[in-house]
Amino acid sequence: MSYAAVQRELETYFTDNWPDTPVVFDNVPKPDINDNNTWVRLTITYSSARQVSMGAGSSNFHRFQGVANVQIFAPLDVGSKPALELADKVVGLFTGNRIGQSQMFTAETQILGDDGFNRYQVNVVCPFYFDNRI
Repeated sequence: MSYAAVQRELETYFTDNWPDTPVVFDNVPKPDINDNNTWVRLTITYSSARQVSMGAGSSNFHRFQGVANVQIFAPLDVGSKPALELADKVVGLFTGNRIGQSQMFTAETQILGDDGFNRYQVNVVCPFYFDNRI
């Protein structure tokens, strides 16, 4: 399993299960969104990797860890409820699920509030891992 394949699996899973708002991905042009629209950004980041088993030839397993970050941007001055309801949906999509080759852990919600660009921001962060035999 490669980083590119994991990225594709997670992005496809999210878009297939997220009808609520426009979704923005890394290095893809942002759709035309005005200040009154709510939208989300999905970013996959990778952190550590380590060997988790030893054997002969290609029987060595390596574990790769990452984080799925969903940033929710909502209009200011409408309260936190709309953004937190979306955060709850993200938590439900990721927490404890196996998505392709990735095992998701518990997602957590972080309220950032005013992002300085006239948006109310809430982040959902979900760590995950995938194994690869090398």
